[in-house]
Amino acid sequence: MKSKILFLFLYISLFAKAQNINIPDPNFKNKLLQADLTNGIALDINFQSLIIDGNGNGNIEVNEV
Repeated sequence: MKSKILFLFLYISLFAKAQNINIPDPNFKNKLLQADLTNGIALDINFQSLIIDGNGNGNIEVNEV
């Protein structure tokens, strides 16, 4: 049963469209988009740098958050 649910979830996620996060402050959004593995703008719980815009499209999507 669990494998069927997992398969269904994965199958549905293939057809889901990405939704962009609305960030009204352009300066804050630009700073988030600048985050990469070397500059330390965004850090995870272990204080390692993150890339916010993983697909490089200039938007921050729900799946990237």
